[in-house]
Amino acid sequence: MSRDHCRRLACVFGTVTVTRTAWRGRSMNNVCPLDADLSLPAGLHSHGLRRLAVTEAVRGSYDQAKEAIDRRCGKVLGKRQAERLVVEAARDIDSFYLARVPMPATASTALVLQVDGKGIVMVRR
Repeated sequence: MSRDHCRRLACVFGTVTVTRTAWRGRSMNNVCPLDADLSLPAGLHSHGLRRLAVTEAVRGSYDQAKEAIDRRCGKVLGKRQAERLVVEAARDIDSFYLARVPMPATASTALVLQVDGKGIVMVRR
């Protein structure tokens, strides 16, 4: 067991060092139970920084996204890293939309329609 196991984490506040306890066994990788409690990602970049990279990348180019992130957070992310984070975030899109395929309606399915009447032009004849 190592009580002062350190790890770097790039986040929207800059690069920080996270110190926690690591459990070790012979010929095994370190296990840090606190990583799950802290919701630490497997890589260097935090979830907030990943979200920011995606948000900025969809607004324009990767160069513009990197510049916006640099202005807000400092130099915590390179252009290739931003590209990789955006591609990684988009990895599950196809499975997400396949899971949202609507089921066929049956006689017991409720059909709901809401109408407020706004925006309908009434013409006298």
